[in-house]
Amino acid sequence: MFFVKGVILVEGWAEEILLPSIAKAINIDLTEKGVSIVNIGNTGFDHYAKIYIRQTEPFMGIPVAVITDSDIREYEKNGNEIIKRDENIVEQEKIKKLEEINKKSEGNVKYFAAPNWTLEYSLFKSQSLTMLFQNAAKEIHSGTDWDTDFEKALAEKLINKGFKKTDIAYHIANAIDEDLRKEVPTIQIIDDENDSINYLIKAIKYASGN
Repeated sequence: MFFVKGVILVEGWAEEILLPSIAKAINIDLTEKGVSIVNIGNTGFDHYAKIYIRQTEPFMGIPVAVITDSDIREYEKNGNEIIKRDENIVEQEKIKKLEEINKKSEGNVKYFAAPNWTLEYSLFKSQSLTMLFQNAAKEIHSGTDWDTDFEKALAEKLINKGFKKTDIAYHIANAIDEDLRKEVPTIQIIDDENDSINYLIKAIKYASGN
């Protein structure tokens, strides 16, 4: 019998697919820990989060982690061109947005936001998973010119909603799972505050009680 001891709320399939594999890579089995991943299929977390917040005693004790994107774009569309935005402006907007998201945390419900635009952009920026992410993108989108400027090609696909997020997530999750079956795993996911996917690790640890 599965007893829910923690909950992770996510925006979509990519997060739902990836989180169990990333958790195992840092020696946390979400099933064994009794952590349920709830895919709400959108960004309307507030309504769902309130289900787990009680205004009067007895308060709900299980930890609830909300994983969301900051949605502060590093690039923007200018006519038919995709151009990089001013880094200082992006940084200021990012700090403000992350503060707004963090303020939503209440009681046992805590928010964990991607510092870099979306999950996919954060994976690209990650010290731990950038090569795995890039290899997945190149395999899934084999007709795309990734070699000239990978970051710009990724931004264009994200802006035009042409990136196969679910397929990419499956590819990465399978690669991590296969690597974990090796006698000596080669994929190292570091628990580093400066790594752009650290928000995922923090959410996993919080929901699992680690």
